[in-house]
Amino acid sequence: MTSIQSKKLFLGIVGGGPKSWIGNVHRIASRFDDHYEIVAGVFSRNPKISKMFGKSLGISSDRCYSNYKEMAEKECKKKNGI
Repeated sequence: MTSIQSKKLFLGIVGGGPKSWIGNVHRIASRFDDHYEIVAGVFSRNPKISKMFGKSLGISSDRCYSNYKEMAEKECKKKNGI
């Protein structure tokens, strides 16, 4: 495995919240080879639901966003951002 292949990629998800069937499928698929980690997301248009759902996935509440623009702006400033 090359060094690029051995480095985990951090993912941010838009959608795939509590009532989403396909969101669960994507989360499962991202864990198959252990190359990806979901660290941020916008899981609902409702910020409260987005934070609650993200927390249920083990994602820090400060990385659960209200919209994709907010996620992009804040995550690009993080050393371990998406």
